[in-house]
Amino acid sequence: MKTVAVLLADGFEETEALAPADILVRSGIQVQLVAACAGKNEGESVVVTGSHGFGVQCTTTLRNLVETGSFPDGVFCPGGLPGATNLGDDGFVRTFIEKMFAAGRLVSAICAAPAVVLGHTSVLNGKKFTCYPDMENQVAAGCTGEWCDDRVVVDGNLITSRGPGSAMEFGYALAEYFNGAGSTDGLKKGMLFL
Repeated sequence: MKTVAVLLADGFEETEALAPADILVRSGIQVQLVAACAGKNEGESVVVTGSHGFGVQCTTTLRNLVETGSFPDGVFCPGGLPGATNLGDDGFVRTFIEKMFAAGRLVSAICAAPAVVLGHTSVLNGKKFTCYPDMENQVAAGCTGEWCDDRVVVDGNLITSRGPGSAMEFGYALAEYFNGAGSTDGLKKGMLFL
């Protein structure tokens, strides 16, 4: 079974984290909710608070995940502020994402996260990406990524999306990355997405 880690930091956008996670689970993909940032490494069971005050129980921390060597098949970073900024400011998070990408595993982000997290790594270089409007200006100087005005952009093992309104499309794209094109057609119909 494929596994995707959702990296959560205080201030994450709840819809962007949980809607795609739900779609992945419904598609037969295991999801790990991972407390990602410094200060969230004290135990295996940690609550991370979203930007609208919802607390989400994580089953592990990023540090624990790395120390056990159980790397997932994919990772995604939700947006939300200051959640995405908290992820992007954490060197351990950035290093983990770069290692995942270099290993050919799926790296994905939505809303502000493509710019303020992935845009401060080497992941976007030479890739097409999207993000929340005007956040493309937040990528680090020297980034050679090409911003697109699409709701979801798939470029190899990189998937990015625009914001809360595209969270379900993003989730379906993640599921189809692992299960194949068209694999979510029945799920979309059952969830009244089509």
